[in-house]
Formats: sequence, C-alpha cells, structure tokens
Amino acid sequence: MTSGGAPHILGGAPTGLANNAGYVRLYRGDTGAQVFQKNGTQAQEDFGASVCFVGQPDLNGGPFFAVGARLWDGPCPNIFGNPTYLDVGRVAVYNQGGDVIRQWTGRCDWNLGGPGQGGTGFGWAISRISIEPSNSHIQVGSFWDYTTIGFVRFSQTGSVQILDAFDQDPVQTFYGQGDSEHLGQFLGPVGDIDQDGNPDFAAGSAYYNYINIYSGDGFETGESYLLSSIPGGNPYAIAPLGRVNGDEYPEFAFGHPGADGTGNVEIWSMVDTSLPLDGFPKQISATQGGDHYLFLHGNPKPYPSRRGCSGKIARATLTTNRNRPYLVMGSMTGTSGFSLCGTSIPLSFDSYTSFTISHANDNVNFFNTSGNLDGRAEAEARVRFPADPGLAGLSVYHAFILDPACPDFASNTVRVEIIP
Repeated sequence: MTSGGAPHILGGAPTGLANNAGYVRLYRGDTGAQVFQKNGTQAQEDFGASVCFVGQPDLNGGPFFAVGARLWDGPCPNIFGNPTYLDVGRVAVYNQGGDVIRQWTGRCDWNLGGPGQGGTGFGWAISRISIEPSNSHIQVGSFWDYTTIGFVRFSQTGSVQILDAFDQDPVQTFYGQGDSEHLGQFLGPVGDIDQDGNPDFAAGSAYYNYINIYSGDGFETGESYLLSSIPGGNPYAIAPLGRVNGDEYPEFAFGHPGADGTGNVEIWSMVDTSLPLDGFPKQISATQGGDHYLFLHGNPKPYPSRRGCSGKIARATLTTNRNRPYLVMGSMTGTSGFSLCGTSIPLSFDSYTSFTISHANDNVNFFNTSGNLDGRAEAEARVRFPADPGLAGLSVYHAFILDPACPDFASNTVRVEIIP
C-alpha cells in the first residue's frame, strides 16, 4: 500500500479511452510516478467508476485493489435460453502487477431491459469495511438489484454485498426494502460506532434519503446486522473521520450536492445514550472559549447507541417522558447533591446553579436549556463558555430535571473541563 513510506494513489477514469471502456491508474505515493494502467475490457462498461484498496491478511504482496465496472455487459438468458448482454456489472481485485486475483459478476433481473431481462449494476460502488491494513473485506453496491419479501417482489431495491477479496463466495448481502430504493449507491467505513471492537460500515441511498450503519460484529462470518439508520440529508458520499472531538467515539462525514448545486458536508459526532445525559466536547479552552453540547434522553436505553449532531441514530420509539418540560442546571463546585420536592439533584448548589436557572435560554450563554422534550423524549441543549483565561482549571457540571417546578426526575451529571 505504500511506496517509500507514502501511500499509493489509485484513480479511475470510467469514461476514459476512445471506446469509453474506462481505465484505472496506480501511482507511487512518494514520487507520483505511474506504476501501471489497467484498461476496461468492454466499450462503455464504466471500468474505474468505483475503486478501493484492499487489505492483505499477511501484509505481503501488496498493494491489492478492487475496481468496479458497473455497466459491464454479462449474459442474461431470456426464457428461450438466448443470452442478452446487459449491465450486469463486475468487480475485479488486482495485485500490484495488474494481475486479476479475484473477480465477481452481478446477476440478471428478468424484469428489467427490453424483452424482460437486464443487469443489476454490480460494482456501482466499492468500499473497504475497515481501514486496517490486514482486513481484506470489501462491500460492493448493486444499484439495480432486486429482492423478494414474502411473495412480493421489489424492483431496483439495490443491495450491498460483503466480500472477502481472497474468497470467491460472498459473505453476506443486504437488500433495500422498496422499489427504486437503490441501496448501495454509496458506501464507506465509519469506524467502531458501537464500541464493540469491530469496524462498522455504512451504505445509503440518495433516492430514499438515508444512510444505514451496519455493525461490524460478525462481518467476517455473515452475521452483521443493521445497527442504525440516519434519515435525511440527501447523502451522496460518506467518509470516516476518526475521533475529531477528542472523546472515545468516532465521527464521520457525509456530503451531498444540494438542490442549488452548492452542496455541503455534515459531520456527525457520536455520543452515548445509555445514560439520560451526555455531552461533548469534554474539554474547552479558556483562551478560545467554545460551546458544550448536551444531549438529553428522557428514556435512556439499557445499551449504548449513538446520536449525531444534526439527527438521530438507532432511536427506538420513546413515549414515557415525551413532551415533558425540562431544565438544565449546572454547578462549578461539585456533585454533592441537593433535594428539590424530594428528588435528589446530583449537583452542588452554588451561584452558577442559580445563574443557569435565571438565564435559561438567554441565547447568550445558554441555548435550549429549558423547554419540552420532543416526541422521542429527547432534546439538545448548548452552553457557551466565553474566552476567559481566568476560567482555566475549572470543572463545570450539568444535569437536567423534568417538571422543573417540582421535579420527579433528575439525570446523571456530565463534566466539562476548562483547560488553558
């Protein structure tokens, strides 16, 4: 994967060459010199429309890489057994010398195409499951794939297939659930979202406007499962970011072109919802100031799931505390606790506590710190700390209560440290 300590660079040109067969080129990362060019085998097959590097279990003989030709014409026999060659699609894995070490092809869909047959666009997108150098698993999207649920057939649902670059047999396949859903339009790794030690991965559809997050637990044995689904955003691409905000949970970004053509990128940060209250970042600079985001969960789950800055992930339908009034309170002196209407509030009552009550929702220091939980018994609040070097060394605690006039519920506390 590297040359002279620098990563190789792999690029595809799906409409390159005179016949639009497409090609890919591999370049050295240290000098930029071209290692070789690999050309498509059919006119207009879109070879190079999707590419990714592939890990090697023994870390020898690399780099290996996968290339998709989503419009490759494969044989689709009609009812008389006569083949019609349509956009089945193919994915090939190559070694550094340009030799094919593995190839898969898509399947036919008899309900597409002229007389009733067509291809499924296998190789529309390709992505690694994990960025670990030794992980050889990839996911491949089939844009026009189909599925049957019970006795009902759905067309162009799309699919995502998990493959091992060193094994011909597919590991697992996920299908879309609706007509023209096109699951697998884009793919990407997202890091260990559920913190179980396995890399999780994502696939989505701009047509149905969502991103699915799949658990990496069992991806090598065909036992992965849908961990969560993010609605909205009109996503077109996704990429992992690592631990951007300094906590233990990974972040990822997805981009979309936007209706006006300008486009934007959304960055999602994951926080734990197994407790009623969580927040990030865990530290704020006194010289720069900054915002501390708080996530309120009136009905915490008994296991960790994650939530993004601008949306929800893997949320169950929550009803018990939905729409109830809440108030975020704080303390700068600790968590010794005080009682209100018989409910223990896990904060030391001090002048900051009074300030958070009297200045709730002032839109200067406190944003949405008072209000009503939504229909899922959740809310997001924000506390802004000014740039003040004199605050360095403080630990600030926050908690929220329900029915502030006489609370019957108090959350856990979260702490933010003010560092120099």
